[in-house]
Amino acid sequence: MLERLRKFILVFLWVLVGAFFVFVFLPTRGTPAASMSYGVTFTPSYARYLGLNWQRLYLAILDDLGVRQIRLSAHWDDIEPVKGQWDFRELDWEVVEASKRGARVVLAVGRKLPRWPECRVPAWAKAQEPAVLEQSLLLMLETVVTRYRAHPAVSAWQVENEPFFSFGNCSVPSLAFYRSEIETVRRLDPSRPILATDSGELGSWISLAREADGVGVSMYQMTWNPIIGYFSYPVPPAFYRRKSSLVRWATSKSVFLSELQMEPWLPDQSIHNLPYSELEKSFTIERFRNNLRFARDAGFDIQYLWGVEWWAWAVGRGHPEFWEAAQKLFKISSVL
Repeated sequence: MLERLRKFILVFLWVLVGAFFVFVFLPTRGTPAASMSYGVTFTPSYARYLGLNWQRLYLAILDDLGVRQIRLSAHWDDIEPVKGQWDFRELDWEVVEASKRGARVVLAVGRKLPRWPECRVPAWAKAQEPAVLEQSLLLMLETVVTRYRAHPAVSAWQVENEPFFSFGNCSVPSLAFYRSEIETVRRLDPSRPILATDSGELGSWISLAREADGVGVSMYQMTWNPIIGYFSYPVPPAFYRRKSSLVRWATSKSVFLSELQMEPWLPDQSIHNLPYSELEKSFTIERFRNNLRFARDAGFDIQYLWGVEWWAWAVGRGHPEFWEAAQKLFKISSVL
């Protein structure tokens, strides 16, 4: 009896292992190029960090690259540096310039938003007790959504950025509070979809898809950490394609690529202290092209590319190939 049970368990485990390998590694068809749609994420503070004129760069993104889908962030420490004193000058300008060109804006709101350190809580709010800080955060959400809900350029809201993935300097919120954030945005603007985001490689996707109207996921092909150095995730495109299928089957929600790596993953140093040869260890023009192919084969028809500020910085370092490749990509995308 015990021998039969042991054999049954072994067979069951082998079936599970086999099913996993079929799920992950069995080839699948890529998305036809004619159905691809591309956008970018833009952060003024990162452009300034790189020594760039962020307004000039933003206009180049819209006019020279021809980008018509752009993800912007209402960084809390920028728009409310002093409690009750609001400064929307930068964000207003970005949204207006996008509107002039018919571009669509996904506006990310919350305390954990794109770009390191992700947690963008102003100093005055950090000093508050957690319960008080949460109320201040909800008030900030109300202020932002009320300001932009009538703006024609805003096509969707993104509430927080990978809120349950422990990356960046923000603590992980409770599910109850995250739901209160979504409810606040939906109450103030029921007309636009609310998007959530999750780690493409390490997140479940499904739990966040259940909370929002769609879920965006990140895709990183080459990362770095201080323990093992440069690291490439050992998963094929089918891994993402089948996870997307599971999300659609379980929740009937859409899945898109909110963050496709298109810049180097830096070692734990300032980019200004690194030789360009170090950056090439994690990102080259060949990887630019390969990442686009990988994402297409993974089945993502909507992709927001991550690194537009770095492309412009690289131009100034004698490497215009990334910006030029993006020009061609968005030109093709705009006529499809």
